[in-house]
Amino acid sequence: MVGPKGILALAAFACGCAGDLGPCDEAAATSPIYYDEGGFPAYPGQALVEVSCGAGTFCHASGIPPEDRFGAPRSLDLDVGVAVEPSELERLAHARRAAWNMRHAIYEQVAAGAMPPSGAAGDTAASASARYRAHPGTAEERRLPPARSAEGLEMLRNWLACGAHVIEATEGASSGVGDIAPRIAVCPEGQAACDGACVDVLSNPAQCGACGVSCGAGQECVEGACRCTNGLAACGVECVDLQTDVAHCGACASECGDRFCADGTCADACPADTTDCGGSCVRLDRNLANCGGCGNACGAGEACEASVCSCAAGFDRCADACVDLQISASHCGGCEQPCGDGAICAGGVCGCPAGLTDCSGRCTDLQSDPTSCGGCGAACASGEGCVDGGCVGCGPEASFAGDVAPILDRSCTGSGCHSGARPAASLALSTGRAYDELIGTPASCGGRTLVVPGDVEGSYLWSKLTGVGICSGTQMPKRGESLPDAELALIQSWICRGAAND
Repeated sequence: MVGPKGILALAAFACGCAGDLGPCDEAAATSPIYYDEGGFPAYPGQALVEVSCGAGTFCHASGIPPEDRFGAPRSLDLDVGVAVEPSELERLAHARRAAWNMRHAIYEQVAAGAMPPSGAAGDTAASASARYRAHPGTAEERRLPPARSAEGLEMLRNWLACGAHVIEATEGASSGVGDIAPRIAVCPEGQAACDGACVDVLSNPAQCGACGVSCGAGQECVEGACRCTNGLAACGVECVDLQTDVAHCGACASECGDRFCADGTCADACPADTTDCGGSCVRLDRNLANCGGCGNACGAGEACEASVCSCAAGFDRCADACVDLQISASHCGGCEQPCGDGAICAGGVCGCPAGLTDCSGRCTDLQSDPTSCGGCGAACASGEGCVDGGCVGCGPEASFAGDVAPILDRSCTGSGCHSGARPAASLALSTGRAYDELIGTPASCGGRTLVVPGDVEGSYLWSKLTGVGICSGTQMPKRGESLPDAELALIQSWICRGAAND
């Protein structure tokens, strides 16, 4: 899929003041379609936004330099492509939340013809017609309409009006186009995987809207956004008490100067039942910023009760933090009860995500792990990999430094394609960088990954080198001929053996 270059009117996005987007046809918005290269599923609106706005190397794709974003805000990434690794769920949750928060402006900009923008790159994206299957495992196509067409605008409007829902995670096709089973397996519906824990990012103040987004003191998480609580008011990015704040006394930016603020009014002295904390007359028994003493602020998820910061409802104190024992992978069901390697916490119980098996405390994929191939502890012999739960020979001995890196350096960087300040697809394969650039890195193809250790067919690098299953760009290398069979065998063996950095 080719990424677009789009322009967004910043004023429109700052406003977010457009009218309602109209009725929601839930069935139309959530009837999945399947990409014909690899069979990855997506909801129609999700696919339309991905191919028109978020995929590739332009505009609303993540990690793109400002000069290639055509004025689009750096924080507004719309890469809503399906995730194939748990680590990609944070990216998808962030993009979905951005689409939902900016739904009115996105629709307005597409309808106005500004997104994707005019010009060759935008025209290509606007007429994106990547083929999708109406049903998995069939030849029945369903082409996406151009984003600016009446059909495309209605598809976009309905998807946004229904909540901008996305299919989050899936397994790649193992045999034939579309032959997959979608799985939203990492966490229950409405939650996201944050540091091994299933978190409700719509209401959790420590992970609000996306993993790692923490609400400040006096805020709670409402519909994925931090909001002021406990009678506090939003003045800019701060939550303040208009009754006591000397800089916002009675109203935002209403300063008292050298006087005090008591009950929303500037005064010459604090009332007897309050304490002067930097000019603010506060009740130490219930003030979040001065709980029990001036400057003693309560943290996220805490409340000030009887001059003591305590955990809010639904949270328990473990060491110095308020945690949800139902979802915390470090405190699952009780303080200091961590889940094992790769496990998640749901309902206060540790467990492995769907598709993985608990092998001596480690969540293991029995279909691809050579140390437990087909069953826990069933290790493959030296030089073998695990494919579909069975051990297979990987071919010749191969190391990254001695075999793979020289091939990539000679064939992929010598022409300048994947080297220099702006390598193709932002993928640098020069010596010293190639390994970190390849392992576990999302590819610009339906949520696939460049190199999946132990899984040759699941590695998009292998598709690019062999020309089979490509859905972005051209075969590598670009000189018009494939790598020699002997070199392909070395790369295949290296991935099969676990893609070690040796």
